[in-house]
Amino acid sequence: MTEKLFKSIEILKVYKTGGMDEFLKLHRKYVNENNLISIGGDATVFNYDADNVLKVCSKDIRYFDHFSQTASGEDFATHINQMAPYFLPIKKILYENGEMIAYVQPRCQILDKSNIDKNVLLDVFEFVRFMLKNNCIVTDLAPHNWGIYNGKATVFDYHGLHQLKRPD
Repeated sequence: MTEKLFKSIEILKVYKTGGMDEFLKLHRKYVNENNLISIGGDATVFNYDADNVLKVCSKDIRYFDHFSQTASGEDFATHINQMAPYFLPIKKILYENGEMIAYVQPRCQILDKSNIDKNVLLDVFEFVRFMLKNNCIVTDLAPHNWGIYNGKATVFDYHGLHQLKRPD
């Protein structure tokens, strides 16, 4: 295993301090250079099966800071899945500990200029409206965090999800 699979400072720290050793032993089949899809600022994505991907990220993400520092992976999945179809669902939590989380998410078609049309733009506007009505926003709404799933534009990277205003 090589640390070059992880770009995020937080997840790299978990890797270097051994916080991911058990996970790597259990899931080496998925977490390896040959299975790598993408390395992002918050997560590394691997092939899981024909229909799904595996995401590995630190629990030191904005979501846990803003919604609940003690939330479990199942709490995270339940919250995200309640916001469908705006967010790509989490199918299952594969592993978690106090420092990291690994979950399975459906594979989607990455949004790019070839698949942006009027319906995609309408989905984006509906997403923003939904977020504002629910007092939350995702910090990185760039096109590289959007995909097409079940015919709808959806956000597949929601690690930066946070409340617009924190409750007092």
